[in-house]
Amino acid sequence: ISVTNSHNKPIALNIFNISGALIYNMGIQVTGKDSLQLIWNGKGVSSGIYFIRASCAGFIAVSRVILVK
Repeated sequence: ISVTNSHNKPIALNIFNISGALIYNMGIQVTGKDSLQLIWNGKGVSSGIYFIRASCAGFIAVSRVILVK
């Protein structure tokens, strides 16, 4: 998961399963125009389709990922 923050505000990162249940949430701070790479290992969850939502300063981005173990 790659995150870039040009607003200098915290980013909320959430991962949901296909049913919409929240699996993982995290607040991160990326300063300036720095970029951050996060690795989600999927430990404790089964293979399947998940949605990653990043939100910051009113902007929301959602990506669909497929976890294969």
